[in-house]
Amino acid sequence: MQPMSNFSRRPELFDEHIYEDPALQQPLLLKFCSPDRISGIAKTLSRINSTIIAEIDLNVAKGVVTYAEGERTKIDFLRNLSVFEQLELKRYIDFGKNTEGSLKRACDYRSLKKQLIKLANEERINSEAVSRRVGGYTGVNYCSDQTLNFRERQREISQKTLEKIYVRKVGTDQVATLAQISSGQEQRRFNQLFHISKNLQSMADDLGFQGYFVTFTAPGNYHPNPSNGRCSYDQQRLRSAHEYIQDRWRLIRARLSKLKLSLSIESFFGMRFVEVHKDGCAHWHLLIFTTAERFAIFQGLADEFFPAFRQWDYKAVDRERGEATSYLFKYLAKAVDSSKFYDARLEKNAGDVERLENDQSSLAHTDRVNAALRSQRIRQYQCFGMSNSLTKYRVINKIEESLNDFESESVRNTLSACRMYNNGKADKESRNLIGFKNLLTRHSDSFELLREPYLNRFGEPVTRITGVLFKCGYVYYLPQYEISQDLDALIGLEEMIYFSYPCMSDDRELDQLERDTFFEELSSGCDPELDELFKELDTVTVIYSDPSCHPRPTASQLIDRIKQQQPKRFFVKYTDIRTKNETGPPLSAYEIIELLTT
Repeated sequence: MQPMSNFSRRPELFDEHIYEDPALQQPLLLKFCSPDRISGIAKTLSRINSTIIAEIDLNVAKGVVTYAEGERTKIDFLRNLSVFEQLELKRYIDFGKNTEGSLKRACDYRSLKKQLIKLANEERINSEAVSRRVGGYTGVNYCSDQTLNFRERQREISQKTLEKIYVRKVGTDQVATLAQISSGQEQRRFNQLFHISKNLQSMADDLGFQGYFVTFTAPGNYHPNPSNGRCSYDQQRLRSAHEYIQDRWRLIRARLSKLKLSLSIESFFGMRFVEVHKDGCAHWHLLIFTTAERFAIFQGLADEFFPAFRQWDYKAVDRERGEATSYLFKYLAKAVDSSKFYDARLEKNAGDVERLENDQSSLAHTDRVNAALRSQRIRQYQCFGMSNSLTKYRVINKIEESLNDFESESVRNTLSACRMYNNGKADKESRNLIGFKNLLTRHSDSFELLREPYLNRFGEPVTRITGVLFKCGYVYYLPQYEISQDLDALIGLEEMIYFSYPCMSDDRELDQLERDTFFEELSSGCDPELDELFKELDTVTVIYSDPSCHPRPTASQLIDRIKQQQPKRFFVKYTDIRTKNETGPPLSAYEIIELLTT
């Protein structure tokens, strides 16, 4: 691992001892690493990067280099931030942020681990595609055993982490672990997806729309190991197939918009699912609701952007055979972990055999399909033509109070019409079968989401959802939760961390919550170290000691001392200060820690 190997730098800026770690002396071979091994590499890399940045700041403060030179050095450091996957083969780490944001993430264990997992998955699946180790006649379908084991190990680490974290809703005495809270998450996600699909069908019936089941596939040169025909794979990345379809779907949407047929609940809406062929190549399934005339326009555009033989196909939904949800049911089940709950409709049937013969996956392969999609960073399902209504629907279903708890008739009417359950709880007797439909068609302007700005753990301004503002003026604030690693502290109200998972995110992060399971999001992608989950925001700290009495500690020594005494404030940013004329006694270790905690 070489964070800044081929890097032109002034020799006085850094100490060479930072490269003596054994992890830097050999190729990493990330594609063969386990999640545990990657966590260890991320810790080492974050320590080394923190030392490098601290030394740059220290040399600027001492006047060894100018501020402008220090900033240029940091930019060069980020440009060359990489790891050696194999001998003479570097993989660069790009956080996609500005210089300040990228520097903070380069010193952050969680951010680095996320990037390393991304690189590990890419290296593994891309090399398997080139060597044709998945699909075809190999007997290994959808993903390799190594990719499947990697994903399973991530889940195990997440589960163990969540079992050690306790949660209490503010204002109540009920305490549970995050593992207990997440236990029914897959069932809830499946029920919500099925509920939404039923509502879309109901909306289409009211509008007189026809349902069409569409399949998009990439050309033959994107398939690394097809079961039939000649292999013509010429791509560098397995994910390219998904990106190919994604780009053409954007072009179709843009052309429809120019023709005054923008995706909306009045003209063209539906759901999209992504699956993989046996060789891991992604393909799309779409359920589209629109009129026959508009779909004819869509057909012409699909023929233009997917011109190859059998590159796209469709069939109209036959209502005599059932609703559109009957076409989607097993796609919905594969979008969640259906092994965590039982539903008689998910039992194996003759349709599964037919799907396998057509190079499509069945529920028996859900784990492999999900692992393949996760390794390619592909979002498994998505609604289109509904603006941000899905976010509003999720949030309003976080309101668990009964209708009788609200004095405003307007609020009661909105909640009664739009929530999945009229009393806010999962009760079959009060189930509202058309809640999402009512939100889209009758109550889209009956309430809006409240957002507040805050600083994330990197000190960057973002927004989060905190409540619901109803049209009548009533404001409902989403509940907050107290989370602690110490059960005694949580019960005793001593030291707690405030957290509200319903309002933790903006719209984009809520989409990520849809893509990932609830417990994976809370455990930050299976971090094994609990302290990392609760690490406080970065703080700017000024540290100075008088070198006339004692040698001035180096940045590395200070960081090591802080790491031992206060792990939560391990990473410290240094700022330039002007030396005062008067001198005083050197700061003790206790005084230094006091400075860090103010």
